[in-house]
Amino acid sequence: MERKSNYLKQSKTKNILTFVLHKYFLFKSTIILIISIFFISNLKGSDPYYGWAYLTSQCNFEIIQNDLPTNIYIRYYSHALNAFSFSVDENIPKTISKMKYVQEITQISPMYQLAIPQPIKVQQLFKTTSDSFYGEMYEQLNILGIPELHKNGITGDGVRIGIVDTGFNKSLDAFSKIINENRLIAERDFVFDDNNTSDESEDGENGYIQSHGTGTWSIIGAYVEGEQVGGAYNAEFVIAKTEDIRSETRIEEDNFVAAIEWFDSLDVDIVSSSLAYRDFDGDINDYSYEDMDGKTTAVAKICNWAADREIIIVTAMGNEANTYPDINQSIWSPADAFGVIAVGATDFSGEVANFSSRGPTSDGRIKPDISAPGVGVFRTDLDGGISAGNGTSYSTPLIASGIALLKQIYPEWTLNDMINAFSENSYLPNSNNDIGYGIPNFNEIAINSFKKDTIKSTIKIWPNPTKSNIFIQWTNTDLNETINIYNLLGQKILTTTNVSYNKNHELYIKLGNIPIGVYFVQTKNISGKFVKY
Repeated sequence: MERKSNYLKQSKTKNILTFVLHKYFLFKSTIILIISIFFISNLKGSDPYYGWAYLTSQCNFEIIQNDLPTNIYIRYYSHALNAFSFSVDENIPKTISKMKYVQEITQISPMYQLAIPQPIKVQQLFKTTSDSFYGEMYEQLNILGIPELHKNGITGDGVRIGIVDTGFNKSLDAFSKIINENRLIAERDFVFDDNNTSDESEDGENGYIQSHGTGTWSIIGAYVEGEQVGGAYNAEFVIAKTEDIRSETRIEEDNFVAAIEWFDSLDVDIVSSSLAYRDFDGDINDYSYEDMDGKTTAVAKICNWAADREIIIVTAMGNEANTYPDINQSIWSPADAFGVIAVGATDFSGEVANFSSRGPTSDGRIKPDISAPGVGVFRTDLDGGISAGNGTSYSTPLIASGIALLKQIYPEWTLNDMINAFSENSYLPNSNNDIGYGIPNFNEIAINSFKKDTIKSTIKIWPNPTKSNIFIQWTNTDLNETINIYNLLGQKILTTTNVSYNKNHELYIKLGNIPIGVYFVQTKNISGKFVKY
């Protein structure tokens, strides 16, 4: 009994001590929590303000820079926008907004890779036809009429394409043809300010960050015969890394602006962008639907500037159709810009993908402009293999590929020429806010535009007279042209066929053992003559 009594006393004392200690540590934790909240709330108020300062036309950065406050950090000056991006350690940059030559202050917003759509039963929505040349990429190109253009030598040769994305794995076989032929003109990492767009361990990157950009580039430029061949595989490329997805760190619009101006300095013809702005962490920095008017966001402004510089920017609509209460207010910038071709996503039957963002813009313009498959699109994986993915991120490089082919044929075409071609060759009576003018057939556009462009034909033959061979050039006839050569007796001595998407047909003919004499060259619409001596 005495041992039991002592045990109970010890147990009671132990319980009281435990209770007291528990209350003490609970009180201490509460104090720490209160102190932490106090400091966090104060720290939150001191977060840097990131902004754009737009200057008046009478001023530029060189004039104003000496008058700026000492505590301001200048991130980038855009000659195109006559504006500089900055950060200051205060909530509202009142000092800057009151400066004489500052016209407007807007807050910089972070840029994100488009959200990956929810999984879809892909096998019900796309065909998996493989091809001995294109591999699994065949069907997504074939629906756009791209292989027919390839057969006639239109592969993007001489066209320069800029791509902005998360980074690019250049070491893969898919890009070796581009690298070996020196068609990677330049690359720039705007996140870490260097000239390597691949993931780097010293930058804290794990090799996965570059997957999105690798995939979008491959849809245009991949070349591994029998496995994966992109839509404009012989084009030149300039690649820019503007997005850091390692964390929730904000990526500013100034990276995108800087990349577009850099592209312009390198004579880029077409830009393919699968990045977009609107909703960000928290609500305070979000763009409203009213801001989707084609002229408010910095990215829209720089795209409009680029269009004036005759750069064709192809950009994704976004994958946010299911995010907003009104599906027709789900557009993201810069798809709202006047100076872009905005791309929506469909399945392979031509129906709009359920995730594809819809227009109109807040000022009433129809968006997207055009659409392409965005469900089950094949692209290169980080290990060099191939797999299917969903999103307007993948619709966009498909359209950029077709535009590159048209640009090879019609180098003088501008953004408006491209949109007019989509309109005139659309299978829809009118464009709509689901899929724009629908899925284009770039081969039909090329042929129909060629026929439309025809005028009275002329023919040139030289040297004339000739001793052995001749060049024949004739303008604005049919795409496929048969040429016959006759002697004075009306006998056909040679026939050949020429295919050209250009305004001029050019043909070199070896006359060989054809006797000396006068000969007539005859096409369907025109004729000429030459003398062999």
